[in-house]
Amino acid sequence: MRSSFSKIAARAAIGLLLGATVIAVCSKRTSKSFVVSQFIDYFAPCSDLDPQWERDEAPGREAFVSRVLQQPFNFLGQGKQCSAYESSDGKYVLKFILQKPLRIEEKKSGTTDSFLFKPFEESKRNAKINRETALLTSLLISSSVIPDETGTFFVHLNSTKALPRQVLLIDRKSDAHLVDVNTVKWVLQKRARHIKIVLAELMWQGKTDEAKERIDQLFTLLFNCTKKGIVDVDTALVRNNNIGFLPDRAIYIDTGKLRVSDVILDRSDFEKDVKRLFPLYKWLAKYYPVLAEYYELKKNEMIAAYEDN
Repeated sequence: MRSSFSKIAARAAIGLLLGATVIAVCSKRTSKSFVVSQFIDYFAPCSDLDPQWERDEAPGREAFVSRVLQQPFNFLGQGKQCSAYESSDGKYVLKFILQKPLRIEEKKSGTTDSFLFKPFEESKRNAKINRETALLTSLLISSSVIPDETGTFFVHLNSTKALPRQVLLIDRKSDAHLVDVNTVKWVLQKRARHIKIVLAELMWQGKTDEAKERIDQLFTLLFNCTKKGIVDVDTALVRNNNIGFLPDRAIYIDTGKLRVSDVILDRSDFEKDVKRLFPLYKWLAKYYPVLAEYYELKKNEMIAAYEDN
């Protein structure tokens, strides 16, 4: 009798435990769905027709972009400034500018304008304004000055109405979100592959000459940008995989640190810029000495070929 009672009690306890678990799971899902509905708030909202961020796109470009945006985009990665999503066909990357790094928080009610803290708060505010201006200017440079060197296809900084109102994004947790791309800041860029992966594949396949051609493309990228007066202040170009390969050329993957030089860039500037590729040389020397030797030859050849204007 006692044994039967113990079994009944045990089953009842298990039932209560399962019930509590179901309630907890449902509660989490409800909370999660609420977070999902606020997903777009992570992205920086568009400016209201700010002339400095306007750009005349080529005829038909907007219509083509609308067609590209009809497919789902899957989470690719996130940095300090942007969250990136890869198109289902693997050809494009949609980068949304994040709101938090650029948000200027309003002063909370009840706080006083202390003469001690006011300069500090003003300095923080100006720093965020300057950071946003530098970022958006860099994105426009990538689109209007060096689109071939960045693979940038479209930059969206001001509010629009003609683009799709429901673009499907799949986040890092495989949750789906519909985003109105007319209302937020983003960039559409051609999908590039990381340089080390491409070089390693070619060497594995015994295609040493093609690997050397890829090294040529890296130097050509830096050469052309320097000639056009464009400076990329990214010091972690190789380490952070911010440079990559399209099928026919090398491009800057990270386009958020581009600047137009105030002076004409000369050979010494190009030589300084090439030093950013040194981590790649160290990697080649360790794994593919034949490519490291070619890297040195090509570097010296390109520096010698750079004629000051």
